[in-house]
Order: sequence, then structure tokens, then C-alpha cells
Amino acid sequence: MKYVNALVMLMFTVIANSTHADGSNKPIIVVELFTSQGCYACPAADKLLSTLANQEDILAFGLHVDYWDYLGWKDTFAISKFSERQAKYNMHITNRARRVTPQMIFNGVAEVAGGVGEAELLINENLNSMRKNKELVSIEVKRNKEIVNLMLVSSQKNLGFLDINLIRYFPRKTVQIKYGENTGKTIEYINIVKSLETVARWDSGKLGEIEFKLPTNGQYAVIIQGKNYGPIYIARRVPKF
Repeated sequence: MKYVNALVMLMFTVIANSTHADGSNKPIIVVELFTSQGCYACPAADKLLSTLANQEDILAFGLHVDYWDYLGWKDTFAISKFSERQAKYNMHITNRARRVTPQMIFNGVAEVAGGVGEAELLINENLNSMRKNKELVSIEVKRNKEIVNLMLVSSQKNLGFLDINLIRYFPRKTVQIKYGENTGKTIEYINIVKSLETVARWDSGKLGEIEFKLPTNGQYAVIIQGKNYGPIYIARRVPKF
């Protein structure tokens, strides 16, 4: 038993002391932008997301919703599941009864609607606040072709069961919008989420060793999130093969 405990402590130390690809130990902030090609207010936020995505401590993703498709232009990236995800977030983050775009969600616990003016100030306030937080989970991500291995350790034992979510995304796409509120605009979108699936559930009170197979070619990230759209405790890109 002493040998097992010592091994667990050694593994925790190795993971906890691991650095990001840029050599830093800064916490990663996950930004989810709920957007639509058919929303006149969204291009400013889409552009802002591109700026955020260039920052080393931010994983920024665009999740396209489908509830504006009736305005005359069907979003070519929209997935109804993302509309549902946004609604679930709003149930426990805000008192807002209806969904709005654009809307950014930060680590599953804070939100800002809009992409200009006061919204930009609020976005920066949220990011600066979250940069002061420590990651409560440590992770090591390894990839061998289509097989991904995760090693997970929590510094707190009261986080409960956490969802291992796999994000598949396109780094960049340009769209010419021919109808609707953004008629005639050509907009570049970045980190467009194509799928977001829970591939496993981890008991954070134990050392986690999780293996899964990537479903198809693409770029991926993993986010470790509380169940029922709870806080995101840690996130990392899956190495390219």
C-alpha cells in the first residue's frame, strides 16, 4: 500500500509540474463564443474571438447556433446541440430568459453578451480575473496516432464526477454571406467547433487514466468540465499527429 501511495504521489508531482507547449504554467481559459452567420451583431465578436485565440493562455472556440436561420441565411456551421448548450449555460449563469448572440462564456462560469463597447471591457475584466485563479486539476495529454491517453489528478477531492469533453474544430474558414442580415459580407471564422462530445466521466477523487480513440481526422481539444454544464477546470489541445 505504501508503494502504491508513493507511486500516486509521484505521478501527481509529474503532472502538476508539467508545463504548456509555450513553456509556461499559466492557467488556460476556455472561451466559447455562441455566434451565427445570420446575426448582424456577431461579426464584431467573431473578429474579437480571432484576437483572443492568438493569446497563449486562451482556448477560444466558435459554436454556431441555428435559431437565427429563419432570418434568410442558414448558418453553414450551425448545430442545434450548441443552441441547447447555450440555453443550459444561461440557466445557471444568468437570469436571461432568452438566448442572445453574440455571447461569450468563460470557463463555464461567466458570460458577456455583445462584442463591442462595454462588452469588450467586460470581456477583458473576466479574462483578467480568471488569470488569477489556479487550475484545480492537472492533466497530461499524449497521442499515438488516433489514440489519446489522459492522465488526470485533482488537487481537491470534492469536485465529484467530471465530464471529459472532446472538441473537434476547424482552425479557419471564410464564408461569403449572400442573404439575411449580413448580406454581402465575407467573414473569416476561427476555431469553428464541429462536434463536442463527452467521451468519458472521471471520478476526480481518484487518479484518472483515460484512453479513447479519435473518431475522425481533424484538430482536437479536451476540456474537463463539471457535469450538467458546470465549471471548466482545465483544458488542453490534443497534439497533432
